[in-house]
Amino acid sequence: MSNNHPNWSDFLTDTDYEARHLKFVAYCESYEKCFLAKSQTCRKLAVEGLFWALSALVLYIAANNSFFELGNHAENYTSLFLFLLPMPLMLINVFYDGDGFTLDRVWVRVSMKLLSMVIMLSPFVVNWLGVDFKVVLLPLVTLGLGVSILNYLLNRLNGYTRAWSRYRTAGYQTKLANARYQSGHLLEKEAHERLLDIIEQEVVSRHNDIIDDFHFFGEKINGLIPSK
Repeated sequence: MSNNHPNWSDFLTDTDYEARHLKFVAYCESYEKCFLAKSQTCRKLAVEGLFWALSALVLYIAANNSFFELGNHAENYTSLFLFLLPMPLMLINVFYDGDGFTLDRVWVRVSMKLLSMVIMLSPFVVNWLGVDFKVVLLPLVTLGLGVSILNYLLNRLNGYTRAWSRYRTAGYQTKLANARYQSGHLLEKEAHERLLDIIEQEVVSRHNDIIDDFHFFGEKINGLIPSK
């Protein structure tokens, strides 16, 4: 993690409720933002990989069943048009859940999306270069599935999505308890006790998530090893 994140000790040394509340909220928001970026990257790359694999698989099945022939220019343009149909949706996805995006980050995502489109359309590019497009279809299926599975496993092992959800939930609970205190529904002592309970829950939840993630991988690996 970056050293710019608030430290665990920042809110543990305070005995004043308001100071501890503010520092714990800053702690949660900092890590929530960090893990959200990593979670989104893994999840979006996993979806992109599935797009590559499915597009290549559909093209492979269609070509082997003589649904069209890329050597025929009319059918070539028709099949290319069908493949271009989902592209606007993929570009729109660049700006989906883009809360807080800066222009440079948007351009990074646009570049990645354009690269993804080039990969999906690589069979047509290969065909235009005079090479049999079928030679790239199965490797493209393998590449897409590999990217998708790898990013899913990275997300699961490192707990990016779980961590983002955990810190977001802890932050929401903390703000809700403070709102009850500010509106007079909780005394300061009660609000402080609630805050300490939330901090404890976050620690226990983090520990359980880490153990569960490693158990998940251990069970999968053990499942591949034949029992005697």
